[in-house]
Amino acid sequence: MKATKNKALIRSTQSVANELMRATKWAVFDDYRTYSGASWGRGIYVYDLEGIDYEYQPLVRYPDLFLRFARLADNNGLDDELETEKNEAVAFEWVKSYGLLGGGAEASVAMRTRGGEPGDSLRGFTSEAWAAHHTLKSYEAATRPNGPDVESLVKLTSEQDRDLILNSAQETVREWALWQVRLIIQSEIAGGVYPQVYRLADGSCMQGLGFNSLLSAMWIQMFWLAAADHVRRCKNQECSRVVSFEQPQQQAHPELRRSSRGGRYATREGKEFCSATCRYSYHHLTVRKPKRQAKKTR
Repeated sequence: MKATKNKALIRSTQSVANELMRATKWAVFDDYRTYSGASWGRGIYVYDLEGIDYEYQPLVRYPDLFLRFARLADNNGLDDELETEKNEAVAFEWVKSYGLLGGGAEASVAMRTRGGEPGDSLRGFTSEAWAAHHTLKSYEAATRPNGPDVESLVKLTSEQDRDLILNSAQETVREWALWQVRLIIQSEIAGGVYPQVYRLADGSCMQGLGFNSLLSAMWIQMFWLAAADHVRRCKNQECSRVVSFEQPQQQAHPELRRSSRGGRYATREGKEFCSATCRYSYHHLTVRKPKRQAKKTR
């Protein structure tokens, strides 16, 4: 009888552990499709809820996922108008790679597949991408190494706050802009992210962060960026974009680490440039241009 009770307890404990472990993972499905209608607008949905391609841990596999999402709007990557064909194409490619956003903090923690089903509206996806873009740009402008980028902050700020930016000391501008960024971050992660401790099959414990949606998981990365002491900027001196930043270490799920697609973890620790354009520009300014000038002086 005692042995039976022990087995039941072990099964029960492992069941709870598996359920807790789900909260650190996100699903990418095999088949996403677009929809449109006069009453519900345009969007992307999961066609077959049983067809999960793979699961992954966003906070482990992609330490730069928020940066990737926020940069979707760079260089006219997204239209200002929310429900355009261009934005739909961008959203669809994102969803195929990383999964649906899942609705933010309001999403159900008990989702059956942990993949944001049934779908994302295009209006919601584009709005969230622009919000992430503006927040990241505001942070980068406020924390520029040689002082706040006032010109960029004026463009990113509402008209009623522009006088404050234009007529205040640099340190005041920096602190005010960062305060605005922190308010946005807090509103985005409130109720959507929570600490997790769970027990593995070998009896050891693992810690991590659970989240209600992929969107909430990405915003916790922006939270870490805003609190980071060590932030790496693009090596191109004409650019101040963030390329990597210090983050709390997240434990990789051993089963996902072994999987073919869910286990390829990306890192940006060695990344020096935010884009190929900046890499070329840096090479031109530091190598090609000096060589040409040296030839002219001979």
